Amino acid sequence: MNASTDNNIQTVGLEGLAHLLLPPEGAYAYIKRFFEKRDISANQAANSMNVSPSTVTRLLKGGSLTASMAAKLSNEYGFDVGMLFRLEAKNMAYQAEELKKPVSA
Repeated sequence: MNASTDNNIQTVGLEGLAHLLLPPEGAYAYIKRFFEKRDISANQAANSMNVSPSTVTRLLKGGSLTASMAAKLSNEYGFDVGMLFRLEAKNMAYQAEELKKPVSA
C-alpha cells in the first residue's frame, strides 16, 4: 500500500457491518429508519399519504407491505418501489430458509 491508498481506508464499525451479520429485515425497518431520521411520525406519514395512522403503525411494526402502500410511499417520499419489494423478498426468503432447518430436540 502506498500513502495515497492509505488515505482512502475507512474504519467500519459494527453498525456498518450489521447488514452482513444480522438476518435481513423487511421494508418496514428501512421505512421506519427513514421516518425516524426525518422526525416524521406515523400520524404525519398517514396524513401525507391519506391513510389511517393504524395502517402506518402496523407497517412500521413489521406488517406486510402492499402494492398500494409502496406506491404511496414512492409518490410522497420518493421510495423506490422495486427496492422496497426486494427487501421484503429477502426477508421472506430468509424466513423460509430458517423454517427448513431441522428442529433439534
